[in-house]
Amino acid sequence: MSKTKLEDLAVCLAPLQDSWQIYRIFTSEFSHGNHAHIVFNMCGLLVFGVEVEKTYGTAFYAMINFWLMMLSNVANMLFTAFLVYIVPDEYRGGKDNFFYCGVGYSNILFGLSIIFAYKGN
Repeated sequence: MSKTKLEDLAVCLAPLQDSWQIYRIFTSEFSHGNHAHIVFNMCGLLVFGVEVEKTYGTAFYAMINFWLMMLSNVANMLFTAFLVYIVPDEYRGGKDNFFYCGVGYSNILFGLSIIFAYKGN
């Protein structure tokens, strides 16, 4: 059985554009760079996620997680495409942005922190 590498699950513009690997939009949220990355993401989840779920309920919490995942990963890909195809090479350091990959739960935590701040606590 082959071991899955982080690059196979991360959300990246190159595989999404070349091979239409849409599953990366979902798998990137459940993969992390290292153990510290997981620990800090789960600490943030305890701070923001528990309060949002207690306030709005489990169904809303699940729905908002899904929409934050979709919105943040699609926005990430659109911004990366903007960097690659619109911004001239001398301002962004070459074609490396095309291969930039993102993993983790941090983008959802950022959205949850906005909801938590909006709630007023």
